Amino acid sequence: MVIMKCLVTAGNTLAPIDSVRGITNIFSGRTGAQIALELHRGGHDVVLLTSRPETIMELAPKQPLTLVGRLFLIVFTQSSNSR
Repeated sequence: MVIMKCLVTAGNTLAPIDSVRGITNIFSGRTGAQIALELHRGGHDVVLLTSRPETIMELAPKQPLTLVGRLFLIVFTQSSNSR
């Protein structure tokens, strides 16, 4: 089996229009978190970048989070204990 290194993004998105306006959405990030977990369960290394860490905490509560700017980075490797 080939092990892939995957990047999954999930949660809210903000696309700036100009210096004071932007377009956003209100997605929960749940689908992206589930995709990341399935890839990990399938044997792949996964990085999940999300604006909604509460979603991943519901699905994989022991997974450590790293704050990067306004987003959270969650890394799933085969040595992760969330399997």
